[in-house]
Amino acid sequence: MDRYSFTPAWLAERDPAPVFFLRAASILDRDAFEAELEGRYRAGMVPGFLMLDAAIAGVRALVDGDDAEALIELIRAEYGGEKLPPEEQVKVKAATEILAAYWPDYAAGVEQEARRNAVLPTLAFLRWVDGWENLTGKDGEEIDYARSPRDGIADDLLRRIDPSTLRAAGLRAYAVQYGRTEAKN
Repeated sequence: MDRYSFTPAWLAERDPAPVFFLRAASILDRDAFEAELEGRYRAGMVPGFLMLDAAIAGVRALVDGDDAEALIELIRAEYGGEKLPPEEQVKVKAATEILAAYWPDYAAGVEQEARRNAVLPTLAFLRWVDGWENLTGKDGEEIDYARSPRDGIADDLLRRIDPSTLRAAGLRAYAVQYGRTEAKN
């Protein structure tokens, strides 16, 4: 089992700096995590091609004729990673905001992405952070790492950790599961 250490960049200058210990899980554990996100939390990954398909269907239903096709081409370009001029970016942003409000398939994808962005860091933190050192709470007091076999990390302990620090450590723990670490080749 691989272990990695992580200190958020904005805390690296502290003496001593807090360090989180992250566990790299098996592929099966990683897949089980993704299944839990999708099933229990309805926060599975939303592929870009599904969002693009929903956007195209919504534009065709809500916008008339040539205007629809021109807008679809801009949306395709945006989803394809092209750098659009600012005025076209504004059009795409306005269109996708309207789709999120009025086109159910697109709105469902946006909601699912929002759920994923909200819960993934905390769930990854709970699952793959195996300890920490030198971590102080918002009150300035040291937070001792403790995990119970049944309940994981207690909620009252988590509440003492600055939310942005918890989020950063959770996102790094998630990245470790896909081999995205700072280790050099």
